[in-house]
Amino acid sequence: VVSSQAPSVAPSVVTGGSQLAIDSFTATPGVITLGQGSALAWGSALAESCDLMRNDSGGSLFVLAGNISTNGSYTVYPRVSTSYTISCKGKKDADGNDTLPVQKTVSVALSPSPAPTISSFTSSVERIASGQEVALSWNSKGATSCSLETQNAKGLPTDTSTNVGINGSFIVYPTQSTTYALICAAHGDGTGKKGASVQKTVSIMVESEPPTCQLSVE
Repeated sequence: VVSSQAPSVAPSVVTGGSQLAIDSFTATPGVITLGQGSALAWGSALAESCDLMRNDSGGSLFVLAGNISTNGSYTVYPRVSTSYTISCKGKKDADGNDTLPVQKTVSVALSPSPAPTISSFTSSVERIASGQEVALSWNSKGATSCSLETQNAKGLPTDTSTNVGINGSFIVYPTQSTTYALICAAHGDGTGKKGASVQKTVSIMVESEPPTCQLSVE
């Protein structure tokens, strides 16, 4: 008869009977905006080594730093709200068995960025002949995306929309009087919630050519 037995794992107790524990694990600040960092700091007086992990979607853990100091810090820059876990283990027991690791988890929440601003949105000319070149130029602050769209006489968007940079210029050739809207948005919270947006408009007047007359002499 062959018996199979899983290797033993010692409980989380270190020499002297003290309980292995993570004394502290914090995220500062706990709420950030896109691009801001959060410092993860931890400490365990009785541990031998620790692993810092990111909790990914689906419950999987991704090791950011393995076999690290039992007291330390690590700065993260998440693009979505994210949880992090520190896992620490102690010395092997007298029989050479690993001790069960202890863990703690903290979360860093990503808040929607504040509304961006459009500092300028101008056209190179305001009145043109049909099909003449017009340069639209703009500058924004705090935006992560911008788009240009045309609007009808009632100020409603048409089907024409173009993604553009947060600062730049774009050449148009209107054949009729047209209003252009620049729409810039901030980053959302990473959960599908859109960030705040702002828009500015400029109008281009296309002047009609005067009628021509032809005279004939009989």
